[in-house]
Amino acid sequence: EHGGANPILGIVHAPALELTYLAAQGKGAIRIWRTPFGDKRQKIIPTTRASLEGSVISYGMSYVPSESERALHVVAALAGKPADIKRVGPVSLDMCRVADGTYDAYFEPHLHSWDIPAVSAGTVVVREAQGQVSRWDGGDIRWREANDVVASNGLLIDQLRPYLRVFGCLGAVRWNLGPNRSNERSGSCHRNSRKAGREGNNAPMIANNRWNVRKPKPKPTRSTRCLTISPPPWKPTRRTM
Repeated sequence: EHGGANPILGIVHAPALELTYLAAQGKGAIRIWRTPFGDKRQKIIPTTRASLEGSVISYGMSYVPSESERALHVVAALAGKPADIKRVGPVSLDMCRVADGTYDAYFEPHLHSWDIPAVSAGTVVVREAQGQVSRWDGGDIRWREANDVVASNGLLIDQLRPYLRVFGCLGAVRWNLGPNRSNERSGSCHRNSRKAGREGNNAPMIANNRWNVRKPKPKPTRSTRCLTISPPPWKPTRRTM
């Protein structure tokens, strides 16, 4: 895209699950799975759920702490709205699970250049199944650089995207989660978070009230208690043989 490469064929094979997803541009997407009676083929389509309420969302995260924090912040902000939020992986299979209707949406921050083969294969499968794949900010995937990726059924993305925008911009925002941690914003991230706030969702409110503003914890006080031992109501007697 934008004068660069654009994937047109996607194959995702999961040997342990005996499951394969195939998709080609303009030809649709199918799922092939092995059964005792032979291979079964089925055309796949995403769900038709248009609300976060009752949805099933999947997410991925990196082994890099600063990158995984962003995914966990979105999960915390979403808590209580979807019926379930799952962490399974890998990215290619999670995207295919959106395409076949297992999940309503999937998101992961900062997928690196070495993730491009998996992302491109999953993207073809999702798009050919009539789903939607984009960056968190709504832009097109850039196939030669890192991306914050979100795949969805195309219907609930308007409710999910404000949460993603708050923690978008590939880690340009560092949220204040405790002492010795700075809160840095780039100008574009600041504008994105304010724009998300105008869209009427709770994610910016949660981010501002729960993470950016942090009240100091009261210092623990040491208290002492007196323990009195009263004598037993009976008097011990010496037993003689």
